[in-house]
Amino acid sequence: MEAVFDVLAMVVEPLAGLLVMIQPTDSHEKHFFVKPHSHIFEFFVANLIFITLTFWGIKPKSRSYAIVQAKPLHPVEHILRFVLTINLILQVVYKTIRGWRVLGYMLQPCHVATTCYLYTLYTKDHNKAQRVFEISFHYMFFTILAILVPDLSQLQLPYEQTNFWVQHWFILLTPLCLLFYTKRFHLVPDFKNSLLAIGIGGLFHFDVQLPVALITGINVNYMLWPPPGLPSFASQPNYRYYLTAGIVTLAFLSGYVFAAFFKTHRPNKEETVHNSKKKN
Repeated sequence: MEAVFDVLAMVVEPLAGLLVMIQPTDSHEKHFFVKPHSHIFEFFVANLIFITLTFWGIKPKSRSYAIVQAKPLHPVEHILRFVLTINLILQVVYKTIRGWRVLGYMLQPCHVATTCYLYTLYTKDHNKAQRVFEISFHYMFFTILAILVPDLSQLQLPYEQTNFWVQHWFILLTPLCLLFYTKRFHLVPDFKNSLLAIGIGGLFHFDVQLPVALITGINVNYMLWPPPGLPSFASQPNYRYYLTAGIVTLAFLSGYVFAAFFKTHRPNKEETVHNSKKKN
């Protein structure tokens, strides 16, 4: 197996050199903080683990319960949808102004969360919206971390930092409002949901964010070099092992453990039929 990785590294390294040449000057030194051989090894191992978790987490199509049909948006939900829409558009504009490579930062977890919550508020398919909500709720901890330890160093355009704060507070409040105030969605502890959320998140991390980071030279979700402030033992080229373990743990706490403490009512078939008749 090691020989396979060595051969792949021999193929990747010339491409890696070309990538370094086309990157912005300030990323040359750190671009391959993690060596190409390690990128390949971690990519294959991560895919093996997270594909397995994803398949374990997939449920059969037929469920033992039904979900209440979609209802009109509450006034609060209209406000949430409007603010998140404007914010996401502004994020694209800001990053376009700063250069095409910077658009890769739209793959940051908080922008992905914004897109997920907007989907749940725009789609007419409530079943799919509920599923997206269940999965995306597992990654609310990214938003909390961004609020507690914000990285504003690159946000220098007019009102860009203001936009950052508006976005992060709204994507923190949105799932809580949808869960506890308007009660559009429910949340119950479900181990298979947690496996699926962690599997999808891990695949997105290594199959989407990592290639984009390598191609653009921008440190999308810290895939190229470690974030500042980590202890020395976790700031080595193997730092992604520690980050991945931490992300998996926090995702489980955000989704499964939070749901166990604050689980909300899940409608059953009888309630759905009653609501459907009442609607007609």
